[in-house]
Amino acid sequence: MTSQYTHGHHESVLRSHSWRTAENSCGYLLSSLKPDMHILDVGCGPGTITLDLARLVPDGHITGIEPSFKGVLQQAQADAVAQGVSNVTYSVADVLALDFPDASFDVVHAHQVLQHVPDPVQALREMVRVTKPGGFVAVRDADYKTMVWYPENAGMSQWLVSYDQLARSNGGEPNAGRHLLSWALQAGLKREQVTASASSWCFSTPEDVAWWSSTWADRVLSSNFAKTSVERGFLTQEDLDNIGQAWRDWGAQPDAWFAMIHGELKQEARVAALQAEVESLQKELGYTHPYDVFSTRFDASRENVDAEAINKKHIKLLHRYNEAKDATQILIGKLATLKETTIRQIHDDLDLHDSD
Repeated sequence: MTSQYTHGHHESVLRSHSWRTAENSCGYLLSSLKPDMHILDVGCGPGTITLDLARLVPDGHITGIEPSFKGVLQQAQADAVAQGVSNVTYSVADVLALDFPDASFDVVHAHQVLQHVPDPVQALREMVRVTKPGGFVAVRDADYKTMVWYPENAGMSQWLVSYDQLARSNGGEPNAGRHLLSWALQAGLKREQVTASASSWCFSTPEDVAWWSSTWADRVLSSNFAKTSVERGFLTQEDLDNIGQAWRDWGAQPDAWFAMIHGELKQEARVAALQAEVESLQKELGYTHPYDVFSTRFDASRENVDAEAINKKHIKLLHRYNEAKDATQILIGKLATLKETTIRQIHDDLDLHDSD
């Protein structure tokens, strides 16, 4: 199963990707980073997020990978040297078959990647495989169907429809954001092991609107989107010209506004690692139900059974089971506290608004 990168690597595409930072693109994971972590940045592109993450782990290291386009990685490496960031390396790799040993990284991160991958479930399996016990996987992807703008514009609407067609013909899922949780469960993660969330990008200041509209006008006319859309019959050159002009016309409006939602998924590392060990030990000991751990003991009189070794594993399993249960309860407690804090903040904001 193969796919083609819908956007390509035209200068207009890299210009928009270079706007991305750790702050505006992966804020949901920043509080979990530690200075000595080793991070894998899947689909790192021009490396702006990668370099930001590298600065946040000064005693660690970050590896950025792209599937094939070495020119992007060469520029990313040159930028790292120019900015004096030394704890980063770049290499070509395929997320569907990562060339790294099991348990190689503390964090495996992917931003706007799974929407372009023909088998996102397999990609997540590989990302989990190379994550250390106690580490975590973090992914964020756009959901193109959530894109909204004002004033409404027929040319931009035509662009969104044609982009959806082209992305799917390339083997991608343009509305990946809403699928992240489902894909994670299909990849074998348990529901209690992951936190699913969302965040947005909004372009509303005159400067942001001017940049966003001109960037997309250029991408529509000059990137891989233009060439492939015409080749496959989704658009004509006249359509492309009209869409490009529509983006510029929208950007010239004083009340122009654009927003989109991104789905986010973060594996809860401690719970995941403990539960994986519990399941492995259960399988090794032949338990068919989680509660067997509390009721089953092995008979020392059974033939060819090393009762002492088996019972040691039984005790270890019991300890790990309890640790996993405790870790889950801690996570639930943290979520409850966050909920209470959020509700309290909303009430405070409403009270402040009423007093005004």
